[in-house]
Amino acid sequence: MYAKLCTFFLIQGIIKDLLPHDSSGKPVPNYNCNITISHSGSYSLLCVSSRNINCGIDIQLIDKKLKLGWFNQELITEENCLKRHHEKFFIMTSFKESLGKFLGLGLLADKSIFAIASIKVFDYSKEQFYQVSFANFPTLMGVGFLKNDYVVSIVITKNDFPSFINYLKELKNEL
Repeated sequence: MYAKLCTFFLIQGIIKDLLPHDSSGKPVPNYNCNITISHSGSYSLLCVSSRNINCGIDIQLIDKKLKLGWFNQELITEENCLKRHHEKFFIMTSFKESLGKFLGLGLLADKSIFAIASIKVFDYSKEQFYQVSFANFPTLMGVGFLKNDYVVSIVITKNDFPSFINYLKELKNEL
């Protein structure tokens, strides 16, 4: 029998208070699953996964008025993979928010914990994606994309990556 690993819901509008939250703001479902929620601009993004799969997600509208350099001090070795300078900060911040959700901390921890070691661009099924590795979490990875002035990112374990890439591709086609 085939069991779906996770389901993404891209919803127009904000669904911030749909579920009860713990003290760090993480949704706490009453059922046997994990839920992570993000919202920005006109969209909310919801990921429901089985209890044995942990992930953190983020959706971020690229708004040139927001200044995010204070949160993104590290030097990225593959700087040329990020074509426009202002997008770099949104991409990095989105992956850091996804990491914070994966860890159950949000962005409340010391910002050095979220350090990004590298960002690479890769193609999957004729679509371009970003892959991030974290300096402090070698078993985790981030995967995401940029589309229609939105950055979408997910943080998962490296072992779960093969299972998630198709879901992420479907999500990119929806946005």
